[in-house]
Amino acid sequence: LYGDQTDYKFLKSVIKKFKNFDIIIDDGSHKSKDIILSFKFLFNYLNDDGFYIIEDLQTSYITRYGGSRINLNKKNTSMNFIKKLADATNYEHQNRPFFKKNPYDGLISSVQFFQNIVFIRKGKSKKYYYPEARKISFLDYIKKFISLFY
Repeated sequence: LYGDQTDYKFLKSVIKKFKNFDIIIDDGSHKSKDIILSFKFLFNYLNDDGFYIIEDLQTSYITRYGGSRINLNKKNTSMNFIKKLADATNYEHQNRPFFKKNPYDGLISSVQFFQNIVFIRKGKSKKYYYPEARKISFLDYIKKFISLFY
């Protein structure tokens, strides 16, 4: 099938035909906003243990694609969106100061970067240190406060 990754009518027709996917490859416009919008729409239709692959990520550093070669922390670039997915996969949320929940928290088991391409694997991420049910003690609050300075 051939279509525009920003055309939700087209994307919905693909979903209607195939339901779910084991692999989704984004080889679309290469614009950061389109990559992010496509991911947000299609990730829900990726099977557990499936891969979402985004290629040509070098465009995240090119202005005409919504990126920047100077400001590597520029908001809304495809690379910074993906880096946040990697942070959510690797960083324990309950001990994270000023944590804001990401809709993909706990749903991504790995993010593998290679030159100009990323493989995002859907699956439950492991919670090593701070299970959801754990009550936070006064000592935990002190540690959290101290972590603000280190």
